[in-house]
Amino acid sequence: MKNFSWIILMSLLFFACDKNAGFAKRPGFDNNQHIFSNSTKDTVLIAKNKVEWWFSELVVNGKPLDFHDGSIKYYTKNAPEGAQNILWYIYKFEGEWFTVEKIDEQQIKISISANTNSSPRKLSFKANVGNAADNISLTQMP
Repeated sequence: MKNFSWIILMSLLFFACDKNAGFAKRPGFDNNQHIFSNSTKDTVLIAKNKVEWWFSELVVNGKPLDFHDGSIKYYTKNAPEGAQNILWYIYKFEGEWFTVEKIDEQQIKISISANTNSSPRKLSFKANVGNAADNISLTQMP
């Protein structure tokens, strides 16, 4: 009887555990490559999950950019004075031909100007939640 009780207890503990414990839930934005024509476009991406996330790993035309080095213009909300890591507070950033804005925890607005170059323009970034992220990438054709 004692062994039977022990087996029941261990079975309950084993099956009651959540296998995703310790893993963040990603926002759920569409991870597919977004391809646009050469004209001016505005688009809004919608996430499936409402979780707090931040922008990270910005790459423009194959070149990684850092929010801290002044190569990209960004805007923050409610950042404490002297904050070491401002990524959490960035809600909008701009490049020469694009603007990306976090409308809320489930929406990102992306605006791109017309592509008058002879080569495609590429933009990618992550919507990051701790150990989970959605990679969002777009290509604008010439």
